[in-house]
Amino acid sequence: MAYIQDLMTHEYLWAEQVEPISPLGYTDPAAYLVDLRYESLDRWSYARDLSEASDWFSSGAYVGGGYALKRDGADQVRFSLVYPEGPAGDAGLSRGDRLLAINGQAIESLTTAEAWSAAFGPVEAGAVVALDVRSPDSDAIWTAEVVLAEVTAPPILSKRIFSLGDRTVGYFMLTTFIETAHDALDTVFRDFKAGGVDTVVVDLRYNGGGLLAVGRHLASLLAPDHAGDVYQRYWYNESFAELNTATHLDAYDHGIAARDVVMLTTGATASASEIVMHALEPYRTVSRMGATTAGKPVGMNHYEACDLLVAPITFQMGSRDTRATYFDGLTPDCAASDDLLVPLGDDRDPMLAASVAWLESRTCPEPVPVRSAAYGPVYALNAWSQVRAGGIR
Repeated sequence: MAYIQDLMTHEYLWAEQVEPISPLGYTDPAAYLVDLRYESLDRWSYARDLSEASDWFSSGAYVGGGYALKRDGADQVRFSLVYPEGPAGDAGLSRGDRLLAINGQAIESLTTAEAWSAAFGPVEAGAVVALDVRSPDSDAIWTAEVVLAEVTAPPILSKRIFSLGDRTVGYFMLTTFIETAHDALDTVFRDFKAGGVDTVVVDLRYNGGGLLAVGRHLASLLAPDHAGDVYQRYWYNESFAELNTATHLDAYDHGIAARDVVMLTTGATASASEIVMHALEPYRTVSRMGATTAGKPVGMNHYEACDLLVAPITFQMGSRDTRATYFDGLTPDCAASDDLLVPLGDDRDPMLAASVAWLESRTCPEPVPVRSAAYGPVYALNAWSQVRAGGIR
């Protein structure tokens, strides 16, 4: 507890705003850290099991079902992501399926995070979770038995190349910024370069961030003609101002000097995802389609304390020219819904359709009826990545 108190009153970006709290009476270091946070701006500082965090950032590994859930505008809970090679995918689940019950407990009865956790039961390899679901356009209810296992999150979940007038557009979904994303990004951009891609659409709708080095890698691939230029700046609190620094764009022979870069965003798009958009603006025409992002222009350093990883906010981020202050999020150039009943990267996806309209005419399309627009998160934590863990140096 004393170590966390020391971090939060010294290295923490808002150390001067921390109200002293005695650690006496606390048994959970993570809860103590949360109570020390500067509530006006900090929603992210956390402490977490060290081995779980290390597994996630190094390889995307965690024990779970390999899926994510969202509520739609009708307050129905649907699968927003299903990893094809994960337990949920093996059980036959797909994006858009509606979740009705967990181990016999109706979704409507689960009104707290604790209730959701209790319904799922222990998160351990081999545990079986019975999920009652209804697939889109069907009245039949069926039960998927998901056997929890160690899952490896795929950094790239969808990819395609298509023609648009005189453009060749490359689209891909980047799910997270972890170590394995480096090689995945290189593979995507080598394919894009071989396919003559000159315009890139990056789907970050569910990407809450992660390692900032991965963001720099992505930006470098999108601006190879600016290798060596400043990508991102960091500002620490006044007591640690000597740590203020900048990182630079790297050189890649498979990079693409894109005519346009379009980012697909939602309220779940955060941290390293946001700074890529902000920091690329001096070098590329960057547009956003979707919804306003989470608003996290700050980042963390990692500290180890026994079996804990402690990640307080320690620095503010910015581009070559400006310090980022988008705590209210980055607004889209065109608003577009995330239709949970449409496959990712499909022509019918309102977010991709808005990108196409924008690239063709720099105008936003008329809103189209959406049967199941993603509205917000649910309590279920089925992946370590759903903890806010972005912006890590």
